[in-house]
Amino acid sequence: MGRAETGSTQAAAEELQAFIESQLPCAEITLSPGSLVVEYGALPGECTYHGQTYSGTHTITVQRNEEAEVVVNHEWDELSNQRLSVTGEATVTWSLADQTRHVVHELTWTRLSDGRTGTGAGDRTQRALSGGILEGIQVDGTPTWDGQAGHWDLAIDGVQMRWVDPVPQAGSYTLATPFDKSLGLAFERQDADTIEVTVTSGARHFSFLVSQAGDVNEA
Repeated sequence: MGRAETGSTQAAAEELQAFIESQLPCAEITLSPGSLVVEYGALPGECTYHGQTYSGTHTITVQRNEEAEVVVNHEWDELSNQRLSVTGEATVTWSLADQTRHVVHELTWTRLSDGRTGTGAGDRTQRALSGGILEGIQVDGTPTWDGQAGHWDLAIDGVQMRWVDPVPQAGSYTLATPFDKSLGLAFERQDADTIEVTVTSGARHFSFLVSQAGDVNEA
């Protein structure tokens, strides 16, 4: 890593430090070149953000901060909102050339009320729609989960989400369950105001129409 890149990753880490300190004064932050370790609840002060009260540790490492690409690694160690605890990591890559955000994660969740746990991993790519990020995004990816019930797979294929619509306008979700059954959701725009949603499970399927106002009618 060159001196210029080291400086840019350090600057990004310092910017993150300033933001977290402004929002959560309870957090003790240890800053090192290109990285910061945030321990929530280690200091006196308010530890609530958007209605959630936090504890645990979050390590943020800015691996690359260049004009063409930004790479940030997140590690969580028993990060909790007093209902769920999360341990694991994720790597987020923003590519200017591809106009994408690529997220790869592997996490373990624990429900604090009874200690029930689940693990998940995923690889997702998000990109702006043709009208830009202000119009919406497209998502493709393959998240998976493992829990007491078994293994779950979700295929996300070309799901296009506009901020003005209540449901995606294109693409599909296909969920494979641990019970030898699958469930599909497919979306297709019919006109400027209407999107058709088709639900498929085995040989059964049905469709309904969703308006931009959120009204639902039979297809």
